[in-house]
Amino acid sequence: MTDWRPEIRRILKYAWPDWQEGVEWIAAQVHVESRGNPLAISPSGAKGLLQLMPGTALEMAVSDVFEPRENLRGGIKYLKIQYDHMGEIPDTHQRLLWSFACYNGGRGYVNKATHQAFVDKEPFWWKWDIGKYWLMSRECHVRNRYPDYKQIWNYVAKIVKKVSSND
Repeated sequence: MTDWRPEIRRILKYAWPDWQEGVEWIAAQVHVESRGNPLAISPSGAKGLLQLMPGTALEMAVSDVFEPRENLRGGIKYLKIQYDHMGEIPDTHQRLLWSFACYNGGRGYVNKATHQAFVDKEPFWWKWDIGKYWLMSRECHVRNRYPDYKQIWNYVAKIVKKVSSND
């Protein structure tokens, strides 16, 4: 199996220069998304190492989702956008976990869940272990579709576990 960390490190140097410790996190995400297979295709149509959906690939200017460097660049760029949009979260680790949730389940659902937490004034809603339960809320829907909160929870948990096992 190919070790994608050197390429991830190169991309992070330019795409997210203040997060060089992110190599292991992105490597864990690659493992969870595709098991490191650059030709992986999910049942939902996501493709490549970081399982980019066609619309996301287009938005991130990825012309060949099966080309590892392009896919990694696009996936890292997309994750950074999610991270940057979570600026209200004061803790960088917690912010990263929410960013992975957005990457997997969609920003709209996470917005709905966090908005509901704000409305209800849930203290420490931004801590993943507390706030993730808002993804189960009946208020958390986009165009009458509800997130698969268990899938989102498992996705984040698998990345955390993979990073922890590499320590």
